[in-house]
Formats: sequence, C-alpha cells, structure tokens
Amino acid sequence: MKRFLIIASGVVSGLYILNPGFGVFELIPDTIPIIGNLDEGAAAYVIISVIAYLRGKDFGLFSKSNEEAITDIDNGGSSASDEDITH
Repeated sequence: MKRFLIIASGVVSGLYILNPGFGVFELIPDTIPIIGNLDEGAAAYVIISVIAYLRGKDFGLFSKSNEEAITDIDNGGSSASDEDITH
C-alpha cells in the first residue's frame, strides 16, 4: 500500500508538471514574482524522490532517514528510552 501511494504521488506530481489545465489550476500562480514557481519545484522534488525510492536510493521524501525522523516524532520526540535516562 505504501508503494502504491508513493507511485500515485509521483503520477499526480507529473500531471501537475505537465499542466493539462493550461494554467487554470495552479497552487501558486506563476505571475507572482519570485515565489510563483515554487509549486512546480515542489512537484519536481516529489518526482525525483519517487524515482529515488523506486531505485532503492536513500534520498528525498521517502528515504529511510525520514522514516526514522517520523518514528521519532511519533514516539514523543526522543529516541532514548526511559531506561537510558538516569536521574
């Protein structure tokens, strides 16, 4: 299921980059100076991360280090157990 969601995010990002709506639907309009192309940059980063994940590389949004960080946040922000902490 995780692999399917990662591939689906790559497909959605690819469609966003191809711009089939001819600019009608934009998260950030390109006419805004400097920040107008950030949404396309984020979509490209997602595509690169998906390709890296599928090739087995530890890079981008779906890397092992990001999974460890998310697990660390889910555990209360500390990777040390209560037994490791001495008073």
